[in-house]
Amino acid sequence: TRAVFCITFSLELDIINPLFSTGPDPPLCTGRNNISQYCLCFSITDREIAFSAALFQPGKGGNVGPFTTEITLIYRNVFTNIGNAYNPTTGIFTAPLKGAYMFNFSVYGHWNPSTPSTVSIVKNEQRVVVAHGHQDQYAVNSSKGVVLILEVGDVVYVRLWSGRKIYDNEHNHITFSGYLLFPLR
Repeated sequence: TRAVFCITFSLELDIINPLFSTGPDPPLCTGRNNISQYCLCFSITDREIAFSAALFQPGKGGNVGPFTTEITLIYRNVFTNIGNAYNPTTGIFTAPLKGAYMFNFSVYGHWNPSTPSTVSIVKNEQRVVVAHGHQDQYAVNSSKGVVLILEVGDVVYVRLWSGRKIYDNEHNHITFSGYLLFPLR
């Protein structure tokens, strides 16, 4: 959704001219005597982008992995998806706006002392941050966060490393969240 707002304002020429001496003049609407009216138009694009999801739907759980190749994790239990930038079918967040985004993710391993739990945040096929856990007994978890500068259409997702195993259940140990901190031009 995009809204356009226009404001008309008047200033005396000796005040407005120095303000625009280093850049383009604002659009001139009309002028009378020594006072000019200027029009300032700007647009506001929806900036409400936030999502948070856990790995399994309520009532589901168990181990994921190990696999012989890396896999993209699909977080199906969506708590929040404002702006619909996260796709719960693919597990991929696609940036609708250029901006600075904050992402957080967690990993959990349960009763698998011989197999570590390792996942990473990936931006456009490039590994950015890794969360790793290896336990001698019972359970271990790890979490990470990162601020990324994204262009429109950039993708961010979480990948389980090959040969690794994770565990989740109704307690939502494994989550992936992100939100727009602020847009950039």
